[in-house]
Amino acid sequence: MAAALACFLLPILLGVSICALGGAPTSYLVVQLSAAAIGVGVIWALALRPLADKAVCLISSVATVALLMTLFSTGIDGVNRWVPLGPLQLCVSSMVAPVLLLASCRLLAFERDLQAVGLISLALLISVSQPDAAATMGFGACALILSVQVRRGGVFGVLFAGVAVLCTGVAWWLGDPLLPAAFVEDMVSRALAMSTVVGVIAIASLCLPIAFVVGRTLRLEPNPAAHLFGWCLTAYLFAMIVSVGLGNFPTPLLGYGASPVIGTAIGFGLLLGSGNTQPLEAKLDVPASNWESSDL
Repeated sequence: MAAALACFLLPILLGVSICALGGAPTSYLVVQLSAAAIGVGVIWALALRPLADKAVCLISSVATVALLMTLFSTGIDGVNRWVPLGPLQLCVSSMVAPVLLLASCRLLAFERDLQAVGLISLALLISVSQPDAAATMGFGACALILSVQVRRGGVFGVLFAGVAVLCTGVAWWLGDPLLPAAFVEDMVSRALAMSTVVGVIAIASLCLPIAFVVGRTLRLEPNPAAHLFGWCLTAYLFAMIVSVGLGNFPTPLLGYGASPVIGTAIGFGLLLGSGNTQPLEAKLDVPASNWESSDL
């Protein structure tokens, strides 16, 4: 738990410091620190009380509906990634991605390949439609990992991987019409402008969440679904960081934005909780009705 909180909080606190020194509005600092406090609570709650399969199923269904809602939002310059919550605009994909990934991994463990593939494919198509190249690349990277686990023959897995690559390519081809926002996408360059040392520390801090997830995942092998979720979460976080260098996309945790903070906290909590659940080999004796197709 201590390692998770450290890897979660250090990039946020560094980002808040850079924002404060750079003259960011006080509201930005308040939002980031508030999101960090909420995130700590989320990590603690999910780690101590792991989600049951039916709970993951229900929450993933709600998460999918929330993703669909973005397509009907007002949007900004033709980009529909957010839903309003009072004065805030929440980026839905950043918050729900960990839940969708965990649901897909558990579905695969119960040999519900079509549902798992359908869930991630839907997330890919919505991300392309928003458009959000970073989220599409994140879901696409996870789809490549999941495609290897599909049990319905090699062709089905290859088709799934092909859809992921195609969606990612289309999303980057569509591009991002939005201009970069101060203290959101430009945090690494701001850190480097302060000094080379600060810049290196900022870049290193972006790797802390991945380092924690990889370390935790390596200890989850007795639980196949949790182990698979760990690698999918690693791929997603890595894609989010890479996207910062490829376009004008938010810098996770380091930059202003409550959604990536809450989303990362959910991912950490689910991963910690997964280590406290019964190994899937024993769970496979549970009746398949726990994951009926109507649940998703």
